[in-house]
Amino acid sequence: MGRDLAVLLDTIGAREVDLVGYSMGAIVALILASGDQRVRRLVVAGVGSGVIECGGVDRRAVSNESIVHALSVDDPSMLSEPRASAFRMLAPLPCR
Repeated sequence: MGRDLAVLLDTIGAREVDLVGYSMGAIVALILASGDQRVRRLVVAGVGSGVIECGGVDRRAVSNESIVHALSVDDPSMLSEPRASAFRMLAPLPCR
C-alpha cells in the first residue's frame, strides 16, 4: 500500500505533501514517510505502541496468516478466530 501511495503521488505530480493517516492508513503513511522525501509533514493516529515495538503492523494479536485465511475462505461462518473474522467482516464494506 505504501508503494501504491507513492505511485499516486507520482501520478498527480506531487512534489511535496502533508500526509495524515489513521489506523492502517497511519502504518501506510509511516512506511511512505520513512523513505519518500516528498512527505513534508506527517500526522498519524489510531495505532498503538506495537507500531514501534514491532516495527510496523502489530502481529501479536492476530497473525498475517489468520487474516489471509479469513479473507480467503468461501464461508466466513466457519472462521474460529474472532479477530481475523473481524477483518473479513470489514473487507466488503464500502469506505465513506
